[in-house]
Amino acid sequence: MRQSSELKLSYEIDGTPAPEVTVTCSKQNGWTQNGDTLTFTKAGIYEFQLSCDNEYGKDLETLTVTVSDAEALPELNVRESEKTIIFKEGIAYTLDYTTFMGIPEGTKTITCNKNDGYTLNGDTVTFTKDGEYVFTITLENSVGKVSDSVRITVIKERVVYEEDFADKPSDAKLTETGSGKVAFENGVYKVTTGSGACQAFADLPLGTTLSQAYTVSIDFTVNTNAFSNVLFLLADGTAPASNGGICIAVENGTLKYHNGSVWMGIRNITLGEKHNMTTVFDWTNKKQEIFLDGVSLGTFAVRNGNNAQKVTHLYLGSDKSGTDFTIDHIKIVYHGA
Repeated sequence: MRQSSELKLSYEIDGTPAPEVTVTCSKQNGWTQNGDTLTFTKAGIYEFQLSCDNEYGKDLETLTVTVSDAEALPELNVRESEKTIIFKEGIAYTLDYTTFMGIPEGTKTITCNKNDGYTLNGDTVTFTKDGEYVFTITLENSVGKVSDSVRITVIKERVVYEEDFADKPSDAKLTETGSGKVAFENGVYKVTTGSGACQAFADLPLGTTLSQAYTVSIDFTVNTNAFSNVLFLLADGTAPASNGGICIAVENGTLKYHNGSVWMGIRNITLGEKHNMTTVFDWTNKKQEIFLDGVSLGTFAVRNGNNAQKVTHLYLGSDKSGTDFTIDHIKIVYHGA
């Protein structure tokens, strides 16, 4: 088909009083009806049911119509158009997209804005150095061509802060009130609270002020539904409301971030199971890309972009009843050479 195709229905009816004929189809789109004429605007398989009925009964017939294209433009759907990867030797990424090659079947080409720093094997790119790479996927046949791009930023890292909680950090400032308790044992930082008014926090100075694009990675296990501050990065001061830069928590089994106004849920997690959460802070746009167990959940706001650009400490714990969570490891790294 080119623009549209028509089919005129041909049938005989009999009955007294004269039956009424109705036409229905399993597909809602791609066709229209005008009297006994069906007009198709899209290729596909259409199953029609013709119903002939009067006050004494009904008769049904099924009609299957296959509409095919003589020619069709290729179609390309890029599922992930941007990706940030921390460089290590041999790091690879597979371009994520789907295609319809068109009629007649077209050809596919993949090009890059760089001549070196990577090798391409099919849809898998292996990187040998850091940089910003733009891969353009093009599908082309005799009808025409379509293309789209994938931007991959490969960054190096420099460790700014790292804590594995083998021992209590010497500069940790602890707050325990009511039933709130913090402990550093068996290689984890543990926060628990009972009932009533309570607090359990560890304030961990970074020993520096973050001054360029950074990534924070944290391994944590949340065991209850209570609100748990698993990752609060603060500027000078201690109150998250006024000094919070990036604030991420778990409540009722949901990973949440604070957008400056309210807490927003992102993804359910499994309680009682260790997870890795990573946030990549975009210094220019003051936004963060959040990963859970290695899978990107998307790009989100931060609590306060200005504070996120002058973070001096972590503030981890809870002031809610029934909290029980642990943190195994935290690492903050700069991006760049």
